[in-house]
Amino acid sequence: MKTYQTDKIPAVIFTMNYVTAAKGTKATTANKTISGWPSFNILDLNQTVGYLAYSADMFGDRKKMLGIWGPDALTIRDGLDGTGPIVTFDKLGNTFLFAPLDSFMTTSYSIDRDNSTISWGTMGGVDEIPAGFTYSVIMVYSDQGVNGVFSKFGTIMRYYHDKNTERQKTDVSLNYIGYWTDNGGYYYYNTEPGKNYEQTMLDIKQYINKTQIPYKYIQLDSWWYYKDTNAAVTKWEPRPDIFPDGLVKVGQELGLPLVLHNRYWSKDTPYAVNYKFLKGLGLSVPITTRFWDFLLQRAKAWGLVVYEQDWMYVQFMYLEVMKTNLTLATTWMDAMAKSAENNDVTIQYCMAQSRQALQSLKYTAVTQGRVSDDYHLQHDQWKIGISSLFAHAVGVAPSKDTFWTTTNQPGNPFNTTEQYPALQTLVAVLSTGPVGPSDKIGYTNKDLLMKCCNSDGLILKPSKPATAINDQIIETAFNDGSGASGQVWSTYTDFGEYNKIRFGIIMVANLSKPYSITPSRASLDVEINQYPDSVIYDSKNMTKSASFSETSPFTLPTCLLNNANYCLYYTIPIMKRGNQTIIIYGETNKFVWMSSQRVAKLWVDDDNVAVTLRGAANENVTFAYSINGVMNTNTYTIDAKTHCVSIVIYSSTGKSPIPANFNCTNLLHTSAKHTKKAQPRQK
Repeated sequence: MKTYQTDKIPAVIFTMNYVTAAKGTKATTANKTISGWPSFNILDLNQTVGYLAYSADMFGDRKKMLGIWGPDALTIRDGLDGTGPIVTFDKLGNTFLFAPLDSFMTTSYSIDRDNSTISWGTMGGVDEIPAGFTYSVIMVYSDQGVNGVFSKFGTIMRYYHDKNTERQKTDVSLNYIGYWTDNGGYYYYNTEPGKNYEQTMLDIKQYINKTQIPYKYIQLDSWWYYKDTNAAVTKWEPRPDIFPDGLVKVGQELGLPLVLHNRYWSKDTPYAVNYKFLKGLGLSVPITTRFWDFLLQRAKAWGLVVYEQDWMYVQFMYLEVMKTNLTLATTWMDAMAKSAENNDVTIQYCMAQSRQALQSLKYTAVTQGRVSDDYHLQHDQWKIGISSLFAHAVGVAPSKDTFWTTTNQPGNPFNTTEQYPALQTLVAVLSTGPVGPSDKIGYTNKDLLMKCCNSDGLILKPSKPATAINDQIIETAFNDGSGASGQVWSTYTDFGEYNKIRFGIIMVANLSKPYSITPSRASLDVEINQYPDSVIYDSKNMTKSASFSETSPFTLPTCLLNNANYCLYYTIPIMKRGNQTIIIYGETNKFVWMSSQRVAKLWVDDDNVAVTLRGAANENVTFAYSINGVMNTNTYTIDAKTHCVSIVIYSSTGKSPIPANFNCTNLLHTSAKHTKKAQPRQK
């Protein structure tokens, strides 16, 4: 056991080392563990400690549990579903997080319900351990609640596993809006009347051209490739009844890169003739980089840029050898990720267990992961504020899945409506994951969608995913009125490398009673705060503001779904220069007023306050600020050469602080390079 007595690493690491080999280690079931280190008693603490446990798939979201630590915690799903993290917390902010530090694919926790204990160890199906095998479990502490402990946990884990998130900056599906056809989408196993999928996709492209919606990619779901009677993949290649002209030709005509979905492999896949697959009763899994190179290189000729690996939970849980061998599950995931990295493809994990989410720490190619159930399967599928904490900690952008931008979509295969299109759109933007609607042709609310992005489709997003505030999690666990009785999430955009200038966003939905919030309760406080005073604005009424600080809390009013859909608030630091009080609002016709995708640089010193905006050539940007209460809202045009426009808000010297040669061209997202020019259809 290692302890670190420093604020930088507030952690304890528990390590089990098998000095000699061990045989006959198998437990009575795979859902138990073959060892127990560390092990803790689950005590009744007089309802003073709550818990949050991630379990099953969708980054542990599907079966996550919150409650009071004690007898209630004995119901937590453990075993093969039990990898964690598990978080315990009191109402004062004292919080502990427990999770595997390594050996993610084989480490579980097991609850002894007779003796009220919880123990971590190697999954119970393994019957032989080699000498030198180790696994470690980490315990992290924070006095800043669940958000604080996940922040520290993420920092430690990303550093320990050398997780590089730079690929997120070049993943077209994380930076630009795109069109999706997955479950919940209008064209999920559904085409235009009397047309095949090829014709339908080209009709979608015509609609995109007509409306000039700046989609930069299209996602194709599981409807385009070959499957057996168990819906398992036999050949991951386009069926001629789906794409008669072939996917290469269709991809050229679409002129957009592709996000391509895949599910679990059939035990009868013909690929197993030439490549090594692990075979089970109903499915199989490829375990060589050579196979993945073949698969991804061929798909790149079709236009692939993002590979979506779905049904990950099934591939681990329903292939018996995965649960009895120490290395094969890791070998499977290593091969996929290594090939993606070598072939310049990024990966979205879907239906990933917590163990697979943690394993993604080792892969730069894994840039995003689904953290919710499929769209339309649950009415509250958009509630990703808690699961986004976990995804962000492991360096993965959370995906809420697709959505509709209008309520009624006639003839849809689900026979349903979307009650909250604006809320769904907002959640997608604040997630920092894909923003991918899936409307029927002719039924996209372009005005709503363009609140997400610039004129070129670049998503204007915050610096981190929106996550549930600590008091929402406390109230969900204790259910005693001590916290926020609804969805209250926060996020922010930071400017400045060391001394942060933070612009906050608080999203509220289904809040059943008023709640008093401060910057620290919203996790919006910064370590070195140049601007301790701030104001808060309601997005629906910019003429009214209120002071917002630790000594001046703001009361969030009741905000029910059936009335307001959502409530959105912006917190803005107050800057004072001489006798001038300056408030920078930003681009108030977008969901994120101050986004680093729009604001290339905030120039602030003792004598100056200025901003440089970036965007598409000749794009018009409406930007607002106030000086001594006088509002200035103007439209500025982005220069076609530099892709910049600069605004001097205040200067005591009368001179601009911005270098004359400042250029935003090199700041544009390189993911735009993936966009192809459409080829005309040959008649």
